[in-house]
Amino acid sequence: MMFAVYLQYFSIIVILVFSSTNTVISETGEILRVTHGVVPIRGEFPYHCTVVHNQKWIGSCSILSSKYVTVSVSNMKKPVSIKEDEEKLCYNDIGGLTVYAGSTHMNPSVLQNSVDGMQKVKVDSLYIAYNASDLSLIQKILPDNKDFNLLDVLAKDVVDAAFNVAFLKVEELRWTFYVRHVPLSHEILSNKGKAFEDAMWDIDRKPYRECKIASWHLPTSRRIFHRVIHVPIERCKRAFCNYNLNACLKFPSWYQLVCFKSATWGEPCASDTGSALFCKFFFGGNVFAILTTSINCGTDNLPCIYTSMLPVLQIFEQVQIKFD
Repeated sequence: MMFAVYLQYFSIIVILVFSSTNTVISETGEILRVTHGVVPIRGEFPYHCTVVHNQKWIGSCSILSSKYVTVSVSNMKKPVSIKEDEEKLCYNDIGGLTVYAGSTHMNPSVLQNSVDGMQKVKVDSLYIAYNASDLSLIQKILPDNKDFNLLDVLAKDVVDAAFNVAFLKVEELRWTFYVRHVPLSHEILSNKGKAFEDAMWDIDRKPYRECKIASWHLPTSRRIFHRVIHVPIERCKRAFCNYNLNACLKFPSWYQLVCFKSATWGEPCASDTGSALFCKFFFGGNVFAILTTSINCGTDNLPCIYTSMLPVLQIFEQVQIKFD
């Protein structure tokens, strides 16, 4: 049994190293949306939420507190229709965004009946740390910032935003069995710098750890989850380098990035960026990172890249200090 498990893990790494192509890296293609995952029990992943713009599904989010959720910058740059003859990017119409929590349905806005336990909240503002070399620079975007051009200031890597995590401030959520914030123990929060740095060092020393991440199954619009296995950072870099030469020297390079690959066919997709990675190895079961890069839903056999919760929490603290 153990031999079969290790053989499966080894096969994943071998495929990663030899899947070579010169295709341009793109995070947006989801035509196939290959997301063959596992259906969770009701109430599992209570921190997983979904973002909708005027009945158009935008992507996933994760609940940080009763008034804030994480999203990806890349999802906030999706085009949306404001009027019949006018199209803007999502961050230009924050007032048109709605966050749904406690729902097992990807886009509850299209349902005739409300989902049991679901909460619907409007978005107040968006916060983006747009400069990866100085994460203290935070842009606050309000509903009336319809002409703001984030692309003028946004630092990018070879895929998309160099720091692909943003924060939506929402109307207050109520804690229930179906709606909770991401699990982070007091032990982690009281000394998060050491907790995450130790974990980042340990995970490459003992690779192939398994974690779980929630996603959405497009044919049924239902929540699913993936079991994903840690890929050592050097093997991850090699896989992206084989995929596109532009990534060889630049991506992933930041020490707070970590790679995971699904144990089965199909990966989370680009619209799932912003979802939280839950790991049993991390202090007995806590959220370890946020999904920030997924290429073509795994069809090119690349691992997904996650940003550890350490910089996410550090920027979140700044948002609260500066703007609350």
